[in-house]
Amino acid sequence: MLPGLASVAGVAAGRFEARRPGAFLAGVLGFVGVLCAAVMCFAATPQPHSRTIKLHVVGALAGQLGLGDCREPAPPQHDLARLAQLSRAPADATVLFGGMLGHGVDGRYVAQRSPHALAQLLSTLNPTVAGLAAGELAQRPTSLLRWAQAMEAHGIAVVASNLTCRHQRAGLCATVARQHMGPAEVGGGRVGVISLVTDDLAVHVEPAFLVGTGMAPAVQVARQQARKLRNSGVAVVVAMVHQGRRRHSERKLMKLAEGLRGDVHVILTDGLGAARDSDRVIRVGHGSTAVHIVAIAPGALNEVALRVRGQAGGRARVVASVRGRLPTASTPRDPVTAAAMARLRETYCRDWGTPLIANQDGTALTRAALIHLALGVMRRDAAADVAMLHAGALSRAGPWPRGVSRADLGAVFATPH
Repeated sequence: MLPGLASVAGVAAGRFEARRPGAFLAGVLGFVGVLCAAVMCFAATPQPHSRTIKLHVVGALAGQLGLGDCREPAPPQHDLARLAQLSRAPADATVLFGGMLGHGVDGRYVAQRSPHALAQLLSTLNPTVAGLAAGELAQRPTSLLRWAQAMEAHGIAVVASNLTCRHQRAGLCATVARQHMGPAEVGGGRVGVISLVTDDLAVHVEPAFLVGTGMAPAVQVARQQARKLRNSGVAVVVAMVHQGRRRHSERKLMKLAEGLRGDVHVILTDGLGAARDSDRVIRVGHGSTAVHIVAIAPGALNEVALRVRGQAGGRARVVASVRGRLPTASTPRDPVTAAAMARLRETYCRDWGTPLIANQDGTALTRAALIHLALGVMRRDAAADVAMLHAGALSRAGPWPRGVSRADLGAVFATPH
């Protein structure tokens, strides 16, 4: 023990001798000197710095852009213009999760007729990257390719890390990116994004639309792309995993996260729990190799906070939290997005809002009558005695007092298969 510390210890033990007053002072000064040296050494040692990265993640819209019913004077309460207003809050980056397209009739219309208008509309949310999910792959191949090219033209990278293409679909893989490095540095580091699609797409997508495409093993691809990102100066790697909420989806996500420990910091997913669990976060593992699985609420602006702390050896430790914000009737409409939607709605209602089936006797056409008509067309075209429709694929729209338009048909028959 050092002399100063020994003297102080002697005082504490009651062994200080009154006839040696100078020893007490020397002991105190010695202890103070040792303490100051220890503090200076601690201050000189590099300490892990922490910072918070705020991401805006726009959940899947499923093609429900909010263009509204063409027979009504105004679009619905929850539309893209209100979502855009929420996105005006400060953030380090904005990400479109994927599933922007889907079976929604207005989204299908824009993907087919005016993909550049859709890309321009989505660009008002100020995103830098968009995931490719089942909603996009459910579009006709030519529509999907044109949409991806339009997004690229508007400065939005469409990422599909494990997508593979053959023959006639080669143009799609040439357009999408395998990974994306965020343009802005946050606290000296960047955020890298990869996007993964599960291999059970046939549940959600017309098989004919998947011809020529495939999905490489997610874990293998994610690890490769994550290492490329880190070698390029990325501090935090985020993986968007498009899986959907189905039986055992949570178990599959946990297994995926285990396989990505040490390479991916955060998984953003639509496959975690029920819709009401949109603010849910699960941590898999501990320390700098932990992976946080974050639930992304559909149709909402998800505010994801990533608290990043540097670690010895250069690997960051990340803790994630999330808060989903749904647009409401009281949310103002962003004027730029609202103007773009008004122009788009005008062409949409002109092209798809005109009645195809007029009411002959002046009575409103009901949903049941429309389904009966559709079954008759199916029997006629297939020369069949019996026709069936899956009840789960039919919405509860109707009745239609002035006839049925193509937009109405798209709203009732919500899925293409």
